[in-house]
Amino acid sequence: MFLSNYGRLSKYSLYECFRKTLEILNLKKEHLTLHSIRHTTATYLLEAGADFRYAQELLGHTHIETTVRYTYLLRERLKRAYKSSHPRENSFYKEIDKSYQDQIEQLKQEIKTQNRINQSRKSFSRKNVADDQHLSCNNKSH
Repeated sequence: MFLSNYGRLSKYSLYECFRKTLEILNLKKEHLTLHSIRHTTATYLLEAGADFRYAQELLGHTHIETTVRYTYLLRERLKRAYKSSHPRENSFYKEIDKSYQDQIEQLKQEIKTQNRINQSRKSFSRKNVADDQHLSCNNKSH
């Protein structure tokens, strides 16, 4: 609510004052309206942590639901911040493509091959130990 020496300013008086200010500043932007200023003020208030009831009172909204609509931009900014910082949402994350999957398959095959080699070495080693024990047992009996 804006007040003058005569009480509350009417919408028309406020609009005229705003229009004259734009003329003085030589601003001729279509999207710059009283409503856009009001909307921006509400958004910044809520963004800065102002209570919804305070913003509702300041804006003169009868219902809190009208004020809550301004949180849409807050959610959009939060989404942008998330996308710019989350590893899977920005350029630091590389999607899994065919090339990457092929590399993984190749690594799996190499691991399987290495496991087979290790198993055969263990088997060979156990067999040699068993043969050595058998031979040593046979030599003791003679």
